[in-house]
Amino acid sequence: MGPDSSSLDLSNWKSQPMPWRQVDSSASGLSCDGLRSAMTPRVSFIVNTACGDPIGGPQHNPYRSLAYSERARILAEEILPRADRENFDEIIVAGIFPHSLEVFPRVRFVNVAPMYRDRWDALPQREAGARYASGDILVFAHDDHAPGNGLVKALQELPKDVDVL
Repeated sequence: MGPDSSSLDLSNWKSQPMPWRQVDSSASGLSCDGLRSAMTPRVSFIVNTACGDPIGGPQHNPYRSLAYSERARILAEEILPRADRENFDEIIVAGIFPHSLEVFPRVRFVNVAPMYRDRWDALPQREAGARYASGDILVFAHDDHAPGNGLVKALQELPKDVDVL
């Protein structure tokens, strides 16, 4: 595990409270709507992966075109560089990943132990990523999905009454 890596025990993840940031608008006299319109929202990009799982890695998911282990290359060559170019405020990779990916200085890596070693592990991986995220807007992606050009700018320009896309 690299110096910027984190680890989160999700054995009882359903019972852990979410650390959502709350705004006390009574002290400032501003409403949450006023706060959002007064500043540009921070956008976090959260990627869940099992590409470094020594057991599940060689397996082929029938719902995906690549074996899990082949996705490390996709993350290193496509997903993380594109997310970096898109200027997300933060990039988080949550799950099981090879340490060779830890060369990306802007990426925070969060180890999440597998529970099922299949697609059902995506939910606790995303949950862990959300716990470490500090953005106002959270973008979730799997390890074989890249963000489109202009995504961050488009999300930051959303009307203030949009909560979920």
